[in-house]
Amino acid sequence: ELSGNDDDIDDDDMNVTTYDHVYAYFKQNHNVTASEWSAAAQLAATVQYQSLFEGYIVHMFEYTTAVVLWKSQSPWPALRGFLYDWYLETTGALRGVRAALGRPVSVVLDRASWRLWIV
Repeated sequence: ELSGNDDDIDDDDMNVTTYDHVYAYFKQNHNVTASEWSAAAQLAATVQYQSLFEGYIVHMFEYTTAVVLWKSQSPWPALRGFLYDWYLETTGALRGVRAALGRPVSVVLDRASWRLWIV
């Protein structure tokens, strides 16, 4: 039972229960600089948005015929979750969307079944 002291919470316990897609690109217990974290955040956004849109194009015309991305820009400075930033600079998310939708024919890996789809 915790008594309310910060000493009762071990740092190793906190790392086990928290997960961030950005930190998946680093070794455990690695001291991350701001530039490394920023590059990893861009890579994480690229992979996430590419997977999102590839999932839609694999099932295109089965139950949907269009894709709409509701929030393409953040109303305040943020690090992830949008296609371009406060200063209109593109982010890794836009690169992921372009990678998924920018080709007339794509080879898509279904990560659930490890099958390849040609769409």
